[in-house]
Amino acid sequence: HVVSLVNLIRRKYISTPSEMKIMDLAEKANFFTMDVIVDLATGAPFGDLTEDKDMHNYSRTMAELQPVFAIVGVMGWVSRIIQIPAIGKHMFPTAQDEFGMGKLIALVKLAWPYLHRFPTDSF
Repeated sequence: HVVSLVNLIRRKYISTPSEMKIMDLAEKANFFTMDVIVDLATGAPFGDLTEDKDMHNYSRTMAELQPVFAIVGVMGWVSRIIQIPAIGKHMFPTAQDEFGMGKLIALVKLAWPYLHRFPTDSF
């Protein structure tokens, strides 16, 4: 994954004397992190780093949900309400979602049957 990051920088973000190319390092670090985590969990990266974009809208979804996380964290009663199964099932991501956290859940569910082959002390 480090090689993918270096290749991305070389491919798209090397400035020249006549052209300044700007790179959002925080975004690339997020892409790198997600690719590593998903690759470790499922055996294949998310693809964000090689494509240089939020392939499954995971980063966008998490950024959009930050205000919600803050509200739930401050107002404990909101947390208790959304944990009621009849309410929560309509609010939380599922493996059927095509993007964001739901896409990540789907990838992990897909890989889960194969993860038993690793001894628990190997992590």
